[in-house]
Amino acid sequence: RLDLLAADLAVLFSHVATPSAWRDRLTPVDNKWGDYRGTQESGDEPGELRTKFDRFRAFIASIEKHERPDLVVAHVLLPHNPYRFLPGGTIYSWRESEPLEKGGIWSDDELVVAHDYRRHLAQVAALDELLGELLDRLQDQGLLDEALVVVTADHGAGFRPGEGHRRFTGGNASGILSVPLFIK
Repeated sequence: RLDLLAADLAVLFSHVATPSAWRDRLTPVDNKWGDYRGTQESGDEPGELRTKFDRFRAFIASIEKHERPDLVVAHVLLPHNPYRFLPGGTIYSWRESEPLEKGGIWSDDELVVAHDYRRHLAQVAALDELLGELLDRLQDQGLLDEALVVVTADHGAGFRPGEGHRRFTGGNASGILSVPLFIK
């Protein structure tokens, strides 16, 4: 893990030390949280994805009413890439070429981007079902009426051909800047 930390720090330092005119030639750091050189497992194998889904279900099951109020927080990495969940939590296999180019820019092929957007929406629907399970659990535990529930995202995503998926490129402002915020 220290080797990975050192490699990531080297990549981050290169972004700070390199003149801005040359930064587009560097390894991108705006499309994931670490392992910028891609030396670790991708985390997109079905078992690893299933773990993310099941971990949230275990979190939901752990919620119980106590005498004193609790602060309960979950950071769920869904609906992040890879988009492979269907509603109900079923994982489907997807082995075609990646529609994102280096730097997180979409292909110019409108059909490819539209297809990935539909895959994203299917994964959003799967996450929506999990949120329903969370609300049901809060109701079952007698916590829903008194709970403050906040659901938000840490970033948006753009789905326009030739534009950035997560990086702001101007033409994708509506996707990147729009993040859900639900407060109950």
